[in-house]
Amino acid sequence: DGGMGGVAIDGRTVLVIEDRPYLWAVLQARVRRATAYVRAAAPPEVARVWESCRPWPWVVVGTAAAVPGLAERLEGRPIPVHWLAPAPPLPGRPIVHTDWQALAAAVESLNRLVLGTVRPLRNRGLCHGDRLVLWAPAVEGLLAAPEGLPAAWAASARAELAASGLPLALEEKDGLVRLVPGTTA
Repeated sequence: DGGMGGVAIDGRTVLVIEDRPYLWAVLQARVRRATAYVRAAAPPEVARVWESCRPWPWVVVGTAAAVPGLAERLEGRPIPVHWLAPAPPLPGRPIVHTDWQALAAAVESLNRLVLGTVRPLRNRGLCHGDRLVLWAPAVEGLLAAPEGLPAAWAASARAELAASGLPLALEEKDGLVRLVPGTTA
């Protein structure tokens, strides 16, 4: 499980689900620790490792053909999913990559996340100037999905944006919602 045992993590986590730890090793080297922790789980370990990611994994990455219980865990949560083709049936719109280099590059790009004047803090939370927002996991999930996530998953992000005063807004199009620069509430 990526060398972290059952240790609970209160921070952004990239959960890598695969039968062999090759992709985990690549991502561990490419995703800065300040951006996110990278954890690995074989399909039978997903439930145990998922529970140690608080409140849930920030991004899920996979190569396994089948992952029992993953669809139910993803349901209703704003979690971007990247998968190496072919992807198992999962809710939302997983981004399916045809080769591992493209998948690794997409996940590595999380190191450079900034939207307008909002950027991730180290491991958890968001920053806008001197304003710190320490608990906005739905907004952080949408930030990691610039192409958008299913609009049905936007309710918690709306509430977090209203409470945070971050200069971001939600844009809905074609059944997807994504973050865009907005004005401070």
